[in-house]
Amino acid sequence: MPSTQVHPRGVIRDVTRSPTCATSSAASCRATGNEIDDDCVDGDAPGLLSALIKYRSKANRGRTRVQELHVHSAPPGTRVEVTCKRKRCPFKRRTRTTNAKGDASLRKLFKQRLRAGLTIEVRATYPNTIGKVWRFRTHRGDQSMTMRRLCLPPNAAKPSSC
Repeated sequence: MPSTQVHPRGVIRDVTRSPTCATSSAASCRATGNEIDDDCVDGDAPGLLSALIKYRSKANRGRTRVQELHVHSAPPGTRVEVTCKRKRCPFKRRTRTTNAKGDASLRKLFKQRLRAGLTIEVRATYPNTIGKVWRFRTHRGDQSMTMRRLCLPPNAAKPSSC
């Protein structure tokens, strides 16, 4: 069974290697996210980005107010891109970078209340890692935002399920 370790930069890596890697098959010696081509095939396998998101919203009379939205526990320098889709979005696309602690606050992007039916997508990417995508949807009535988590393979345009 594979185990995981957290890299000092915050990248989760799969540590399925054995100490006898030189004598075993290449597939069993593969460790992801350690920046080393362990099996000499196609470079290092990407690890999963360890970023997390914290959000809180409140719905009132068909509008949603974003009270808290920030990415944390990410490697410093992680690129965080926020897109808003549908009519009457406060913006189309904004990009932030995490600070030395791995945090990026996105709350100030949503100063006004959001209409129902908007889709807000937050993408966190870092070189040679599988990025994370959080897709938020606003709803009618007094229902708050709902979230869906997806993964974004390196150099891919569309996210997929994890």
